[in-house]
Amino acid sequence: RGGGGDGDERVSSVRLQSFAGADTFHPHGLYVTNTRVFVVNHGATDGGDRSRGPREAVEVFRRTADVNVLEHEATVRSEHMLHINDVAAVTDDEFYVTNWLYYSNDEPLRMGVEMLGRFPWTNFL
Repeated sequence: RGGGGDGDERVSSVRLQSFAGADTFHPHGLYVTNTRVFVVNHGATDGGDRSRGPREAVEVFRRTADVNVLEHEATVRSEHMLHINDVAAVTDDEFYVTNWLYYSNDEPLRMGVEMLGRFPWTNFL
């Protein structure tokens, strides 16, 4: 939201402060609260190595007084975050994510059967 909350909505660039993973940032779903922005990142990797495929994560940014600046607070990963689709915050420290696939990239045959068979094996954490 641009401006001072007067209903004037504009699109503008946002600068990410203190975020070392900007070069592998591939955002998807996001959730905005009064103080934080939670973003699904499909490109999060350890050390920028994407040879083993993307590693799912939720990036947590703190909103600053400058509406065009977000300060990175945390990268949250879990072995259960396989194929994150969306994120929804409950508090500033708690959130839910949805996995759109049950199987990981390490199990391509099962993942293919799941996708082609349209099996409802997704979950939320």
